[in-house]
This record gives sequence, C-alpha cells and structure tokens, in this order.
Amino acid sequence: MDQSSWELIKSVVDKALTLNAGERKKYIDSACRQYPSISTDVWELLQYVEESDRDHFMKEIWSDQKNLLLDISGEIREMNLEEEFINREIGPYRITDLLGHGGMGAVFKAVRTDGEFHLEAAIKLIRSGSDSADAMLRFGIEKEILAGLKHPNIAHLLDGGITDDGISYLIMEYVDGMPVDQYCDEHRLSLKQRLRLFKEICAAVQYAHNNLIVHRDLKPQNIYVTEEGTVKVLDFGIAKMLQTHLHRPSNVMTLTGHSLKILVFL
Repeated sequence: MDQSSWELIKSVVDKALTLNAGERKKYIDSACRQYPSISTDVWELLQYVEESDRDHFMKEIWSDQKNLLLDISGEIREMNLEEEFINREIGPYRITDLLGHGGMGAVFKAVRTDGEFHLEAAIKLIRSGSDSADAMLRFGIEKEILAGLKHPNIAHLLDGGITDDGISYLIMEYVDGMPVDQYCDEHRLSLKQRLRLFKEICAAVQYAHNNLIVHRDLKPQNIYVTEEGTVKVLDFGIAKMLQTHLHRPSNVMTLTGHSLKILVFL
C-alpha cells in the first residue's frame, strides 16, 4: 500500500469514528466511491479500532463520548464563527483569525490591544449556556491542567475565564509553526534531527506524566514545531488527570470520538 492510500484510509476512519452507524455507512460509501480498493481496508481498520477501544480504557464511555461529540460539533458547525467572533475583544485581546474548530469549541488567533506590549495569543472558546455539564467540566479540567504545566515544549496558558454573555475561554500561547511531520518533510530533516525533535516531545510528555497528566491525543496535528525548531505540544482538551486537587472525579468522560493514535514521523 502506498503512502497516499494509507493517509486516505486514516482520514476516512478518523471521520467515521465521529459518526453514528447510519451516517457512517453513507459517509464511507461516498468517500470510497472514487477509490473502491480502499473500502475493505477502511472497514477492517475501523473494526479494529473500535474493538481496541472497547477492550481498553474507552470501554465504559465510548457511547457517551460519541453522543457528546455529535451534539457539540453539530452546534459549532451551525455557527458562522468568523462573522461572529472576528474583531471581538476578550480581555485585552482582539480576535483576528479563526485557527480551527472541532468538538470542544473553536480556536482563534488574537493580538493584545491594551498597548502594554505586543503579544499574539490563541483563544479557545466554548459556549457555556448551550453545552452539556460534562463538556463544561472537561473545559474546566483542561484549564486546570494547562495552569499547572510549565514546560518549554508545552504551549502554556496565559489566562482564562467567562465572558459576560456566557462564553468560556482559554487564552494560550500562540505557536507560529506547523505539525511535526510536515516540518520534518518540508525541512528535509535527517534522522538525527528528527530524533532531536522526538527527544523534545518525550521530555514534554514525561513532564506531563510526572505531573500525573496523560495527554491521550498525541498526533502530529497536536505537536507543532516553530520556525526556530522548538517543539510545542498542544491541545490537552481530552487529557486525563490521574489525581486532582479540586476533588473532581478522575474518570470524567473524555470529549472525543478519537482513537488512540501512534505518533510516527521518523
């Protein structure tokens, strides 16, 4: 199997995992219509991932996770994010661009406007009034996790709160870079150079583990490299706290339909 076919299969499976049974079949049939040879591989991989999830840590929460993701992502898709939030001010920051959106909310680029100093930031938003209690609890846990992680290879938290109209937000370090696999390919890194990046990733992950935090969604899209060559681990939105000082239950549902992903960029 060539690399392009494998990338297509992974993309179709990732999307299919967020859909219910009826939507899933229609989506896979449509996605594979032009490439019928990959249909069998898609279904086999999908079955393997689901069986793996059921047999391991996702066993008790898969159904609730999927429904929660569908509810939130459906509402976000209906929002005209750019029209609603571009140029809006949150604290001393003004939103300038939409960086992306998904199950937990939307992430925007912003700049500081109070004249104290120039700083770019990433702002993650989620509507407090329209989301479930579980989603809001997960968002609060993400804020707590980020507040406790101080590592040069982890994008750090700057601020957080709730706006007057009930939108919860996190203001985070803005990472001007690209996913680690793309960075390695575009810069034609040698094996030694790739291993250096891998050591930085391992250092960040080990630091999180030492603080009893498990990321649970490590993949190239959540690991950026700056133009200066510094690794930044992003998005602790589905991370798990193995111990909490706020007496929250440690088995809070993870807001995702994602499978466990293996980071491979060597």
